[in-house]
Amino acid sequence: MPHLNACVGWGLQNNAEKGSEMPDFNGFPRDAARFLTELSVHNERAWFEANRRRYDDGLVEPARALVDALGPRLQAISPSVRYESKVNRSLFRIQRDTRFSADKRPYKEHLDVMFWCGDEHRNAAGYFLRITGAELVIGAGRHVMSPEQIARWRELVLDERGGAFIDAAAASARAAGFAISEPGYKRVPAGLPADHPRAGWLRQKDFNAFLRGPHPEELGQSAFVDWCAERLVHLAPVLAVTEGL
Repeated sequence: MPHLNACVGWGLQNNAEKGSEMPDFNGFPRDAARFLTELSVHNERAWFEANRRRYDDGLVEPARALVDALGPRLQAISPSVRYESKVNRSLFRIQRDTRFSADKRPYKEHLDVMFWCGDEHRNAAGYFLRITGAELVIGAGRHVMSPEQIARWRELVLDERGGAFIDAAAASARAAGFAISEPGYKRVPAGLPADHPRAGWLRQKDFNAFLRGPHPEELGQSAFVDWCAERLVHLAPVLAVTEGL
């Protein structure tokens, strides 16, 4: 059975990579949502460069402060979580990679923040937040699984103890109001038991739990750190499942 990493715990580990000294997090300004909404209409380099100061002041700097404030809280829940309050680390770049895409819009119309497990932060398991012009998404898990990770996932599903752990993680998330990512396959892939009690999990290409809704009032306040931590604590088992793959 794949290793069930001891990501779930209450001991704080000082394993974060810190960015530069940051001011306290006091919430995102109202102009942050306005900027993202306007960007969805004016997704072009000239407009972005003319409004870059709004992006830096209204999104990047508050997000960096949020990472430094929320990171220790998440480490207290899942000790192997790592974070670094820099763009290309916990903060995703807003620029899109359009080289192999038919969609040539240069910018993402949202802000992504990640607290990851392991040495490599790209495509890692972790806690995540996404802010759009109108919505907030928070959650945990793994959005992408390599073929090797899918194989280990299926091994975990078919193991009695491992399958029960997945069921319990999903139940904890759903009880707290989170949704589970939809199966990536319409049917159980060939070679796997379609009549297995947990056949639904065998159809997954990823595994994460998320909550999507309008911006909470706390988004513009320092209380947003507590708001996130109080919800993400329910997803520690989901993170433990996916980190171990």
